[in-house]
Amino acid sequence: MNTLLSYNQALALFEEQSVLFGKRDGVPEEWAEEYFGEEVMSRVKKSCLETKPSDYGSYFNGYGIGDYTALYVTKEGFLRLVTYSNVRELQRKYSRINTQKRKDQEGE
Repeated sequence: MNTLLSYNQALALFEEQSVLFGKRDGVPEEWAEEYFGEEVMSRVKKSCLETKPSDYGSYFNGYGIGDYTALYVTKEGFLRLVTYSNVRELQRKYSRINTQKRKDQEGE
């Protein structure tokens, strides 16, 4: 994803893509990984585990029906994915600009 999303845009996207899992809505993990990319998904999962492992289910969870468990991203997890993706995109955008400014200043 190369688009910056606001809080309201992120919530709207969550509402558009979410489905019911038990008593809460979530976005299928496969969809989230396709949308945000594997790198964003793995970084956010890792940070959630490192921060407070007991809260991991607040961000990523699963709902099983015997022989199949559907993994999903909660609203809180989705907002973390959007935030990480936004910061990553800002880094790409502004690190290029800052690098170019330094090169321009060195060339003066």
